[in-house]
Amino acid sequence: MGNHYKFRTEKTGHYLLWAGSIPEDILLEPHQSYFGSIATHYFIGKSDPYYSTDRSGEIEQLLKQAGMKTQLQWFDGEHKIVDTVLQQWAKKYLLNG
Repeated sequence: MGNHYKFRTEKTGHYLLWAGSIPEDILLEPHQSYFGSIATHYFIGKSDPYYSTDRSGEIEQLLKQAGMKTQLQWFDGEHKIVDTVLQQWAKKYLLNG
């Protein structure tokens, strides 16, 4: 039996995943209209010990099942959040420039 999560009705413009994933047993299909309206940004470090270019395809497929329009963004780093990468993203998408 899959996990059921109650999604909040508030919308967000962007959904950020930092070398993370969505558990495979979550029922995603019922929430495609919610996730489909959100720009998903998926950050993966080029030296991340848990994720690689080989593995990114399966994660992108899972996100696609949820109806997410994902922009994959590789960065120089590992599994940790890099302030400068996040600041560059915020400048581009939140501060318009």
